[in-house]
Amino acid sequence: MEEYIKKLLEQVRFEKAHKAIGEEIRAHIENQIEANVLDGMDKETAEKKAVEDMGDPVETGIALDKVHRPQMAWGVVIVALFVAIVGTLIHVLMAKDPALEYLKYRNDIGSFIMFTVSGISVMLLLYLLDYITVAKYSKVVATCMIAVYMLGIFLRDKVYFMQLEWLDKTGHRTGWENADFPLPIKVLDLTSSFMNPPMLLLIPLYAGIIYKYKGQKYDGLIKSVLWLIIPSYIVSYRHNYVICLIFVLSMLVQLTFAIKKEWLKVSKIPVLITLWTTFSVFLGFVAKKEYERASGTVLRWGGEDGNLYERPTINANIDIVRAYMKQVKLFGNALLSSLGGKSYSPAQYSISDPGTRMILTYILTTGGLIVGIVVIATVVGLIVYGLVTVLKTKNQLGMVIGIGCMMWLISNTVVNILVGTGIIDDQGGGAFLPFVSNDKLVESYALLGILLSIYKYKNAYSQHIDINLRIDLKKLRLKKLK
Repeated sequence: MEEYIKKLLEQVRFEKAHKAIGEEIRAHIENQIEANVLDGMDKETAEKKAVEDMGDPVETGIALDKVHRPQMAWGVVIVALFVAIVGTLIHVLMAKDPALEYLKYRNDIGSFIMFTVSGISVMLLLYLLDYITVAKYSKVVATCMIAVYMLGIFLRDKVYFMQLEWLDKTGHRTGWENADFPLPIKVLDLTSSFMNPPMLLLIPLYAGIIYKYKGQKYDGLIKSVLWLIIPSYIVSYRHNYVICLIFVLSMLVQLTFAIKKEWLKVSKIPVLITLWTTFSVFLGFVAKKEYERASGTVLRWGGEDGNLYERPTINANIDIVRAYMKQVKLFGNALLSSLGGKSYSPAQYSISDPGTRMILTYILTTGGLIVGIVVIATVVGLIVYGLVTVLKTKNQLGMVIGIGCMMWLISNTVVNILVGTGIIDDQGGGAFLPFVSNDKLVESYALLGILLSIYKYKNAYSQHIDINLRIDLKKLRLKKLK
């Protein structure tokens, strides 16, 4: 049997698939041996007959070689490129819009193209990486990322106070515009700006962290929950509760899958009910905080009689967006009349940050409902296609990594749709439409790159694989002796 398997595996060029194929073939032969023994054969004859029934090892190996080669999810790549083209066209039109003249100053279209190209490059680079290898170092990488992020926050705060102190001493009390800060402050400011790692990569790393606790009981659960709470809190520093909510939700879905697949040996139903009940309470807390932050806003406008009018509102920005949403057409601009007047103004003059968090508002009010639906459907289609693709992998670790990545993209898409249509407001400024907004472009494509890596090895790894790092003491001693 072992000789047969060895000869078969020699035909499979992708070595990472050897273990999974060997285990599968061995299990199949052993099952056939048991069946032959039950039919009255002796052990030796039963094994010989089982191996013969498998066919020629060379032919079988060649057939398996075709199946287990690294594969590219070309469908995801093509749809991603299509979304990139759609996003670029939207930002080109925005750059030509006279009402958004300030975007030319910000070089919106230039930065969008640059970050899109960078994002696609990162996506293809991550495709070349083995997600199993990354998962092995998940704790180390996550710890370093958190440490760098926290140090960056500390330095940014320190730079801010140093700048204020210098402005006060030199008499530049009006602000930073014309301030020529000393070299030490400039260097520290530049250093802190580079200490902002893409923290969303904690989500795929979290799957590797949970997997390292595989087989543990409630001690593993407690450690997994702590790895969920602490990074989410750190990422939401300065009270951006919506970002924190998205992180918690994405990681909680991963933890739920891990519990259902018995990575952690705990009572499934009570634990899952406790986790999701706690999350629901947290969701209510976030909703309450966001409501409190928006309350007390006063909406002010100038009347045609020259007087200033005002009235209290839950949120002035939501009021403006909702007013325009009522005027959205199937195609074309949504115009809103002035209070009590006959003049009409386009939405572009009232939408804040149309290139990022309010981009869906801009699309709906300038292109119309049909255009908005097409853009949303394109983005959602890419995410759903990616999720369906990742579910094809045999390896549970890869599946959980992919699910976490897709949850992050889905959550941000939903939040941006709610913000862009005036259902909720984005006080924290973190809402964006993946692949279309001029924000988090590289990070969004990076998650697709991780997805491509998972799909690449979908036939290489079995359901479970050991990712715990071990030091071979025997080899270490031999190296020292040499």
